[in-house]
Amino acid sequence: MIDIAKATILGFLYFLYFIMYRSPVRVYIPILVLLFIFIYALSIGMIVISTSPLPPYIETPSIQVFLSGPIGQVPWIIIYLTPNIVISANLEAMLTTLALSMLFSLNIAALLLDRKMNSCCGFSLKKSTGLSLATVAPSLFAAFSCCGPGIILNLLILMLGSVNTFISSVLFAYRYVFISISLALLVINLAIIYRRYTRTNALKSLDKKYGFRI
Repeated sequence: MIDIAKATILGFLYFLYFIMYRSPVRVYIPILVLLFIFIYALSIGMIVISTSPLPPYIETPSIQVFLSGPIGQVPWIIIYLTPNIVISANLEAMLTTLALSMLFSLNIAALLLDRKMNSCCGFSLKKSTGLSLATVAPSLFAAFSCCGPGIILNLLILMLGSVNTFISSVLFAYRYVFISISLALLVINLAIIYRRYTRTNALKSLDKKYGFRI
């Protein structure tokens, strides 16, 4: 039983390695990562585009870097790109965004690989992509100390009329819970995709066509 579990885990990890470094869809991963980072950063407020310009005493473009503070909150980088665009990110926000973007991109790349192989596993790209997007949803409610009002917070304000200090503090206090749920769901979704590959002749086809070592 232990040997089977070990072989399954190693097979899954090699499947991820294959997608990232040897598969024909690997070229899409950097594009997917950058696209995810941009949209996620806008959603949680790492990138803020405001109609109200910054105060005149703040020069643009300019950068501020804070190195002293609680663990995870530093380094904290603020980039005043233009009078209306500010990018603000600390260590935990950057690591979270990077982890989510990589896992999400691997999910989509695994689905695109199925398309490259003439839908050998029978995935519906539209439905499966929607499921991958749904797994990211909990992390959108994670509030980081470095971030301003992003798309999600603005939507909450629009729906609730305002977002009081209590709601903001709850979103901040439980940010790791929201993030962990999304990370776990993304990994589970990848495992389900891998299992679907193993239940068909897809892995043998990969071995024959692209040198995937079963």
